[in-house]
Amino acid sequence: MGTNCSVTAGVVIGNKAGQDNRAIIGNNCYFTLGCKVIGKVHIGNNCIVCQNSVVVKDVSDNSIVSGVPAKTIKKIDNFFEIKI
Repeated sequence: MGTNCSVTAGVVIGNKAGQDNRAIIGNNCYFTLGCKVIGKVHIGNNCIVCQNSVVVKDVSDNSIVSGVPAKTIKKIDNFFEIKI
């Protein structure tokens, strides 16, 4: 997990089996209530994972993802101007 990341209540970040299958998380990521990150996925810098979403595929930089499975719903121009 990178620097300046926030993890709220009920978030699960797990792997499928073994150390080689863990998630790689970039800087400035925000994980909202109850979201899950499962398996060997790469979450880029400046990303937001919405409530109760399940991430099973890679997330590109500057993205907001939502859903089961999580999909990009918006690209972020300036992460620090987002009001959460």
